[in-house]
Amino acid sequence: MELLKLICDSCGAPLLLPAQASSGVCEYCGTSVRIIPAVTVANERSEPEIDFDADPVLQGLQGELRQLDEAWKAEVSQHAFWGSEIDFPYLGVAVFVGLFLLVSLMLSLMGDANDVHRQTPRTRSQTRTIEQSGRRWSTPAKYTTTDQQSTKAVSPARVFLFVGLVGGLAVFLFSSFLSETLKAEQAARTVYLAERQRILDRMKDRRDTLIRAARRN
Repeated sequence: MELLKLICDSCGAPLLLPAQASSGVCEYCGTSVRIIPAVTVANERSEPEIDFDADPVLQGLQGELRQLDEAWKAEVSQHAFWGSEIDFPYLGVAVFVGLFLLVSLMLSLMGDANDVHRQTPRTRSQTRTIEQSGRRWSTPAKYTTTDQQSTKAVSPARVFLFVGLVGGLAVFLFSSFLSETLKAEQAARTVYLAERQRILDRMKDRRDTLIRAARRN
């Protein structure tokens, strides 16, 4: 008689039971043992082998997918900032430009209080009285006097202020351009990914159709 060699789950003792038995009792601890035969599926149908690469429909869809990917790569290559991760420090740049403008404005106001004045001559005719040999006579004499003309020199503070204004405007224009560029890329990428997913779904549906047809055969 053919015997099954088992091990008790409770005490670990070896068990010898008939091969056709469905249950038994451990001789050492008295625990009931139930025998569950291994299930073998002899007639289970294996998954059919299908050459998906030979299907003309799948070949056409794969060609569409390649063309779509190549078109997207070509479009990305035509734009400077597409396809790259850009983290522009808007807040940091804004704070830096603001502080630069504030300091430049303060220096400019302080420089206005210390303008450099340049003297420009102007000729004026005056009359002087000369007493000579007991006689008084008048002769016109020319004296040179000066009037102050306020000519402000270009201070470094004004240069800094101008540079700050130009820099702030440049940063603003660049950030606006970058924002519009990224928005355009996001919109184009959304369309591209949606079309790509549509092709992939069609390829999956076609594979499922081929598998079901092979199973029926």
